[in-house]
Amino acid sequence: MTTPTLSPAFSAALRERLVAGVRDSRQRRLRAPWVAGVVVALVAGGASAAVASGVLSLPGAPQDTPLGAEQTLEGVGTDALDLGPPPAGATGVALTLRCLDPGTVGLPGSGSMVCHESGDGVASWTAALDAVDPTRLEVVADSGTRWTLTGRYVSREILPLGTNGDGETFGSIVGGESPDLIAVVATNGREGYVRRTELQDADGTKAARSFHSPAEALAWQEKRAGRSVSIPVYASDGRTVLGDFVVGDGGAAR
Repeated sequence: MTTPTLSPAFSAALRERLVAGVRDSRQRRLRAPWVAGVVVALVAGGASAAVASGVLSLPGAPQDTPLGAEQTLEGVGTDALDLGPPPAGATGVALTLRCLDPGTVGLPGSGSMVCHESGDGVASWTAALDAVDPTRLEVVADSGTRWTLTGRYVSREILPLGTNGDGETFGSIVGGESPDLIAVVATNGREGYVRRTELQDADGTKAARSFHSPAEALAWQEKRAGRSVSIPVYASDGRTVLGDFVVGDGGAAR
């Protein structure tokens, strides 16, 4: 017999509903890893959604100012990069990890990647200064697997959200904000914004707040299985439609 399971998004939403009760949705935050310069995949209602982030001019996004010299270590197996003491004003470390040989390479606590061919894997992100030891940025890799790690101290600030003519806030959620219009990439490749309330309707967040048992959540999931929902992508004015954003198993967002 197969035991039905809830998606992580539903499990979290149901647990919050049952334990904490109903709370003002404006107090809830969608959070992503402290990452800069990449597209972050957020799981919402069991569907993957590509969310625009890390763009320097994007309101609500993190912006990093480099401090000091960039340093690179080429290692084999397990080794560590020492950036030295942090300069005044440093709040994080910008890192780029690259595979030079096939194998598994990663930084404990920050994630790992599997490279199938030489040089086919690279990852860049920014780690908060209190989350790592910049004097020992240890890379753990398979024996004989070569890699490079480049690091540099940065000072991070979160750009303020924008506000359109209708009083709606717009920008990225990567900085920890929850604007009325959330930055995304439409299926046609255009960058724009989805309305938070429409996204919550489509991804199950709104429905999850009404669930009182796992059975209700499972029933909702089964009803929506294999289906997708398309919602408009707007310009920052919240009115001009630029394209569509697809949420659900039946569509692919990019």
